[in-house]
Amino acid sequence: EEDACEISEEEEACRNDEEKATLRKKQEEERQNQAERDGEVRRSAQEKEREQRRALGEGERERKKKERERRREEQRTMREEERELRQSEKQREEEEEQDM
Repeated sequence: EEDACEISEEEEACRNDEEKATLRKKQEEERQNQAERDGEVRRSAQEKEREQRRALGEGERERKKKERERRREEQRTMREEERELRQSEKQREEEEEQDM
C-alpha cells in the first residue's frame, strides 16, 4: 500500500510538473504572440509617422519651390522695370538733345 501511495505521489508530482511545463509553454507562446502584435502595432505607427513626415517633406518642398518661383518672378519683373526705366531715360535724353 505504501508503494502504491508512493507511486501515486510520484505520478501526481509528474503530472504537476507536466502541467506546470505546459502552462509555462502556453504563457511563453502568449508572450511571443503579444510581442509580435506589439511589434506590428509599433511598425504600423512608425510607418504612419514616416508617411506623415514624407507628406510634410513634400509639402515643404512644394512650398520652397513656389517661393523660388515667386522670387524669380519678382526678379524678372524688377529687371523689366529697370530696363523700361533706362529706356525711358534714354528716350528723354534723346528728346532733350533734339530740343537743343
